[in-house]
Amino acid sequence: MTTYKTAEDYVKCLQGKKLFLIGDSTLRQFIMHFTEGIKIVKYFRYHETGWGSWEKTLEALNMEKDIYISYKRHGFPLESFVFFYFMDDMYTSRQIDRQPGGKDTIFVITMGQHFRQFPLKLFIRRALNIRRAVERLFLRSPETKIIIKTENTRETNAPPERIGDFHGYTQYIVLREVFQGVNVGFVDAWDMTVASASETVHPSGHTFEGVATGLMCILGHSYVFWGARRAEVRPNGRQLGVPRSEAVVRWIGVPGMVWSVVVPEVTRFAELDRPPDVLVLHAGGNDLGQRSMRELIRDVKYDYLRLLEAFPGMIIVWSDVVARTAWQMAWSVDRVNKARIKVNKEVGRFVARNGGGGG
Repeated sequence: MTTYKTAEDYVKCLQGKKLFLIGDSTLRQFIMHFTEGIKIVKYFRYHETGWGSWEKTLEALNMEKDIYISYKRHGFPLESFVFFYFMDDMYTSRQIDRQPGGKDTIFVITMGQHFRQFPLKLFIRRALNIRRAVERLFLRSPETKIIIKTENTRETNAPPERIGDFHGYTQYIVLREVFQGVNVGFVDAWDMTVASASETVHPSGHTFEGVATGLMCILGHSYVFWGARRAEVRPNGRQLGVPRSEAVVRWIGVPGMVWSVVVPEVTRFAELDRPPDVLVLHAGGNDLGQRSMRELIRDVKYDYLRLLEAFPGMIIVWSDVVARTAWQMAWSVDRVNKARIKVNKEVGRFVARNGGGGG
């Protein structure tokens, strides 16, 4: 995956392209970042800065590099404490239908914050309408890029019954389900804002920058699940000291997970979000005592090569199976611990020979 750290990196990516941002103020931050942050484009017919006139449609241009970026709200429902002219708004599906698309056209779509205080069926209906509009767009312009940005978490003191994160998480799950099987990309802003503990609906710059940085995924059984909980109370949090400007760290802990679940779980994650740049695997411990050591080693090696073939460029790190005082379905703890040591040695060497890491 290409990472974007400088204005020049963004210019190279967006040169000759049209970027349509459709959503709420959390997506407006993107055009603010491009115009007022890294300054790769300039506003057209807009002379304010920051959150001034947030309800307005924005356009920004870079004539030299042929870059066009626009932002427009997703239409009702919209919660606002200032006057705005509702005739300026248009539903997301209508906005998509009005564009021809093409290989140099990118849509970034988000919805959620303004829907929280309304029945869930309204959100579901709107999401389905957007999916149909995306499918129509692909029929006329299959090379168009569509990116779905999930909603951010909010402040912890936000009214929970009206706009709390319980409603947001429900909508987050719905959005992922609705776009299953559609050739769209996902920016998992929900996971990013949870990981960064931003506690604000408009997080600071490092969370936005995390969208374009590398992705490290830690996958495993209950050890990973509880490891994530433990990391939350540590000084460096779930990031484990990794700068967010370099990579975002995701934790996927599945209690009771056995090795056969690893490849399907990685594939599912890649479809919902994106393939991780670095994948740390801590699995296999629940298999020991239930199957032979040789079978486990064989399957781990085979699946390792399958993952490399499916996701070229991904670095896979093997995390050693740790000792236990008790193993499920094992009549001898000592024998299973000896098998564990052999598994760690053989798999660790195999991973190292094939470009991975271990320890």
